[in-house]
Parts: sequence; C-alpha cells; structure tokens
Amino acid sequence: MKYVFGLLVCWVTVFSIVVGHGMAAGAGSSELAGSLVKQLAEQRTLKGVTIQVAPGNFKDQIFDVPLVYSTILAESLTAALSENGSKVSEREQGENPYILLGSYLVHQDVVEITLRLRRMGMEFSTDVATARGTLHIANCDPSWFAVGLEQVAASLVTQVEQQYIRQGSPDVRLQAPVPGIKGQPTRKLGNSLKKELELTLSHAKKLRASFLTSHPTIYTLQPTYSILDDQVSYHLNLINQKGKVIAAGSVVRNISEIMPELLEQSAEEDITVCLEYKKKKARDVSSDSKSVEMLLGYVEQLFTDGNIEVILCENTGEEMMRVSTSLALKAKSLRDDYGVVSATVAISVLDGQNTRIGRLTSTQNAPYSGDPQEGVEKAIHKIFNPKFQNKLTAIILSR
Repeated sequence: MKYVFGLLVCWVTVFSIVVGHGMAAGAGSSELAGSLVKQLAEQRTLKGVTIQVAPGNFKDQIFDVPLVYSTILAESLTAALSENGSKVSEREQGENPYILLGSYLVHQDVVEITLRLRRMGMEFSTDVATARGTLHIANCDPSWFAVGLEQVAASLVTQVEQQYIRQGSPDVRLQAPVPGIKGQPTRKLGNSLKKELELTLSHAKKLRASFLTSHPTIYTLQPTYSILDDQVSYHLNLINQKGKVIAAGSVVRNISEIMPELLEQSAEEDITVCLEYKKKKARDVSSDSKSVEMLLGYVEQLFTDGNIEVILCENTGEEMMRVSTSLALKAKSLRDDYGVVSATVAISVLDGQNTRIGRLTSTQNAPYSGDPQEGVEKAIHKIFNPKFQNKLTAIILSR
C-alpha cells in the first residue's frame, strides 16, 4: 500500500517548542527527525558511523509491534542521519553494530517518541544515546496509528513469545479461532484472524508452526475472540501436551475498527468427510512417512477451518464422501548438501458410491540445505496456497 504523505498536514513539537506553521507530513517528520538526531549527536559522535535503521525497529509502546508510522519515522531518521554524516544501513554491519531503536505512545493529542542508539555486543549491548520528541496528531492521518488484525496477531504472538521462558523453539499447531464466550456465534472474523496469525507465525522468533496432526512434542495455540458491548477482546493461549496454559496474550480493541462483514456469522455447513492416504504409484511416499502426516494435517486443518468435520476413513464403515490423497517426492542434489525437492500432491474427492466428484493435482519445487525434509515442508506449504485451498473446498461444498 502506498501512502501519499505530501498531502497530509502535521504539527510537530520538540522540547515543548511548537512549530506554529502548517507543513506537509514529510516536512514535519523531517523537522522532528532532525531534532532527535541532534540530541543523539550531542551524546555520541555520529559522523562516519554506520547505523542500522529499519521500520521494524520502531514499535507502538502498547502493542509492541510496528504500525504505519514506523515506516514514516524510519525514513525521516534515515534522511536526518545521512545529513549528519552517518552511514545508514537496513542490516546490521560489523561485529559490534549500532542499531537505532525506538517506541512511540499515543497519549491524548500527542505522540510521545523515544529513541535509543544501541551498540550491540556478543555478551551484552549498551544504549549509548537517547532522544525524545513529541508529535501532535490533530492533523495527522489516523491510518498512521491504526491497529488492524495484522497488528493484533503480531501483538498476540509477541506476548506469547515473551512469556515463553523455556529453552528452544517449540513446535506449535494453530487451532481455528473460536468465540471466547459460550453461546456467541462463530463469525467470519475468526478466519481472517487465523490467516494473520499464520502469517505472523511464519516469521516468529521462537514459535515454529507445525502442520502435523499429532506429535508428542507439539504445543497448541488456541485463539479466541469475544464481543462485549462496543469492544472485541482477542486472546491467544499456548497450551502444552497436558492441557495447561503456559503462555498467553490478549488485545482489546474497539469494535468500530472491524469491517462490518467480518462480524457476520459464518455459514454453518453440516458436512462430514473421511480422509485417507493411498500410495498409488511406485514413487509415492509410504503412508507411515512424516511427510504424509504433514500432508494430512494440511487437509484436515483446511476442512476444519471451513466447518467441515473430518474423520479417518479407516474408522468408519459408513458410505460418505471420501477425500483420498497421495504424495510423490523427488529430490535432486545440486552441490554439497544443497538441493531441490519436487513434491506432487494429488487429491481425489469421491461420493458415498465411490464416484469421483473432483480431483486436484499440484506440483511445487523448493530448495533445501542439509536436510531434504526442509524442502518437502516448503514445497507442500507452497502447494496449499489460497487458490488450491479454495478449489478443494469448492469441490466439497458443490456435492
């Protein structure tokens, strides 16, 4: 999304000095950034120093995630630092790099901004300079500080990761969001929240998303949403194998921030299908493979999100719709421990009389380094893109 900053008007104060003339957002941000950099330079020589600056370094103080304003602030600070003789990089440079970090808090009619220039080290890091400024928001674009589902998901995952104090990175399986209050209806909001949580988990620092249907080391992430009066309360619980909540996050937002269509109830579909895996060709993977477990996990999760009940075909003697899957893999080593995996997924949907309703096939390639299973997981993930998922769901619903 592109934001036209030149047409937005903003008033800036630094050190309680009000800039009394109107200015475009770009100019206002430049004025503020220049004063902040000046404060830093008074405490530490910046000329010739390489400093890492990126939008992700600047976060809303309450949600601990970057908002649109983070990009504006990063761009303005980059320009101000360059004018001051610093070298600016989007990535850390050297063994003990300098990083510019910051937070901002919307308080009444102003935004309070705090910056920290940090020198990173192998054993410990040190803040070598700080700066503070104030931004008036009366004439600023509200979208700069808007909090949507993307930010809600990021905040929930960040809170859970901060509370998870055990060593290592746990494998987690994300459940479909459900109403947190008994009796409240399932809403389209749940599916949208789940997509944002999946995206956040794909680059999370600690939590690792897993699509295995069951495994003794996998934890569960259970999101909920509840509507009370004019507010929506979001919760995310990290649950261990014993059913105990070991970390949690919560966010409360105004219901007016949600698109009306997301508050609509989800269509209830009374559909049950059985799921199976069949090795149909010589190069197909055997049914006891970890890759097959992951494949079935993807399919099961897809149907669960669509309110379609899934059972294993081996556990039913009834005539019902059957989803039959197969997986073929081919690995090619290119050099040393680096290679490419090609995965082909075939899914057939049959009715209770064993008549085919529809069939989908897809092939994707993915690189790996060291363990070919890494390429398998990436390739299967690429296969189950939104287009493939929608086609498979459409076949089931068109029965």
